[in-house]
Amino acid sequence: MAINKEIVALTHWTEMLDFVKSRGRTFNGVNWATVLSKLGKSSPKEIQQMKNDSRFPMLVGLVAKNMVSKPLSEFGDGARHVANVVHALAKLKHVPRTKPSLWRAINDQSKWLVSEAKPQEVSSVAWSFARLNVKSSDGFFQEIERQSSSLVAEGVPRTIANTAWAAAKLNHNSPKLFREIDAHAAAIVASGKPQEISNTAWAAATLGHSSPALFKEIEMRSSFLVTEGKPQEIANTAWAAARLSHPSPLLFGEIEKRPSCIVKSAFAVDFSHTAWACGKLQYDAPAFLAAVDASSARLIESGKIHEIANVACAFAEIGHRPTKLFDLLEKRADGLVELANEQDICNVSWSLVTLGLASEKEALLQALWKRAREADPSKLRTEELVQLVQVEVHARASGVKLPPAPPDLKKMMIRATTVLTNASSRSEDEYSALLAEAGFKHEREVSG
Repeated sequence: MAINKEIVALTHWTEMLDFVKSRGRTFNGVNWATVLSKLGKSSPKEIQQMKNDSRFPMLVGLVAKNMVSKPLSEFGDGARHVANVVHALAKLKHVPRTKPSLWRAINDQSKWLVSEAKPQEVSSVAWSFARLNVKSSDGFFQEIERQSSSLVAEGVPRTIANTAWAAAKLNHNSPKLFREIDAHAAAIVASGKPQEISNTAWAAATLGHSSPALFKEIEMRSSFLVTEGKPQEIANTAWAAARLSHPSPLLFGEIEKRPSCIVKSAFAVDFSHTAWACGKLQYDAPAFLAAVDASSARLIESGKIHEIANVACAFAEIGHRPTKLFDLLEKRADGLVELANEQDICNVSWSLVTLGLASEKEALLQALWKRAREADPSKLRTEELVQLVQVEVHARASGVKLPPAPPDLKKMMIRATTVLTNASSRSEDEYSALLAEAGFKHEREVSG
């Protein structure tokens, strides 16, 4: 008790590290939980300074030794202090590989920990595993799965969201956990904050859990979520709904009502994801898309070609011609196109021709096509090969002459034409003629 009072009286991280250096070998679990919790409240700048201090590895070594030298149930008051220490280490961005024995001990004793800890403490440990990307976490998340009924029933939206988010970040499928979340969706969404709701939705979508009740409740509270939520939270919720193909007209209607507010304060990745969701679910949101186009400079300057491709696809899926996006992209084509992967190249090229901009933006299209011709055909999915077929066909129809695709790529593109349907707005007769002219053998569907 006396040591803990001394720790509480310390105010600066340097004082705390000095105290650990001189007295740390006498600490018990309560002392460790107290000093680490105080250190975890340091500013990002202080944390970076702390991690560069030679005394910090000593601190981590001492606490790890203390925790693994006996059962975790004997550390301080048990589960609460274990959770506090683990959470503090995550906030301090401790590198797990430097003390793997600590994380193995937590994972190996997860049955005791999850059984004894409160939902908040379980979610805190789960969040810490995910924040530090600890791979040896199977046992812990399996125990969460086994005890998910009580964790969800007794938890609050924040603890449930953190646990679900952590499971998704570490790719633990957790079907029972998400069934329980869906069963309690009304209570979670009714009392949850936008961040908690969006994190839960994001986790469900990331792991592929349909969660119909959750998204029904989200749709019913869409006005609150969009009005009160930050752009990232709105984007994550919209992305999740689209990823799981949940029609969400009220959600996207609310987004359409507040386009400038959402886009103006959003990072490029956020309004890119929201735009992608509009395209995926085919929601024509002209005001929102106009605001996205008006912010194209920010998107291009971010240099994130994948986000640029997402926005381009959204415009093409909905049939909304941007006034700025492709102009700005064409000016930066040399640098950005080199950074793009095969999927991004195919998506942007397809968007250009689908919007009828092949001749108007020929220089950009030629730069994209050059990269497409250099692609390894074996790495292209059928969807991307189909896009390249459409690019070549529509370019020819627009009077743009593209260099022929290399033989191996051409062979794969021809094979992909078997899955083509009426992907063009042109009549089927004209489209089939264009395919033949471009060198593709296209099997016509026969209606019976």
